[in-house]
Amino acid sequence: MVNDNRRLQATSLLQDKLGDRVKSESSELFHASYDGLKILGSTSACIEVDHSKQVGEVLKLANEFQVPVTTKGAGSSLTGGATPIHGGWVLDLSRLNHLQLDEKNRLARCGPGVVVSNLQSEAEKLGLFYPPDPSSKDFCTIGGNVACNAGGLRCVKYGVTRDYVLALTGFMANGDQVTWGRATRKFATAYNVRDLWIGSEGTLGIVTEITVRLIERPTKRKTFLGVFANRQEEHTQH
Repeated sequence: MVNDNRRLQATSLLQDKLGDRVKSESSELFHASYDGLKILGSTSACIEVDHSKQVGEVLKLANEFQVPVTTKGAGSSLTGGATPIHGGWVLDLSRLNHLQLDEKNRLARCGPGVVVSNLQSEAEKLGLFYPPDPSSKDFCTIGGNVACNAGGLRCVKYGVTRDYVLALTGFMANGDQVTWGRATRKFATAYNVRDLWIGSEGTLGIVTEITVRLIERPTKRKTFLGVFANRQEEHTQH
């Protein structure tokens, strides 16, 4: 009961800080309580941040009052990673969708709410290419891709999300802001915490900006289909 009272106090303070960014209507909470896996969790507040600094404010308050926080973007994950199974708050990052492309240095700086297909199409307008292509690319976000280290069919040739991330900016669970990596082609100083965060599904911190490298757009594409009568024939052909 004491714990419930502290969480109610924390939610009240959160509303004082962020106002209408904090959603508490039953329909809004229901929508925030599950992802693509369709297993229902529960949440007492859904926080739709529109500035990265608000993430730090949310986490500092949650850390002080011991409120669980679950991060969510498009909610397309099929692993349940965006489901608030421990209750608490859902932190919606989909509004952090700024996108800046650097044609000269072949870089893109993205908010975690940038839809992957939008990043790809904007890069292609400049003759550049962002290879990772998860099947949900038309609605999944780059933040979720970083959290799960997403790949897609092209990963066989080009690699997965981790192979294109140069730098991450985000917040630790206590609300401290951090930056891992650097927007350069080579960065080999100290521990590679950046790659540790990629694929950690929000357990080490929350990402608020991602810098990815882009490559030259392919001029031609070919698709091959291999049909084998049995597994033995498949191995023989290899």
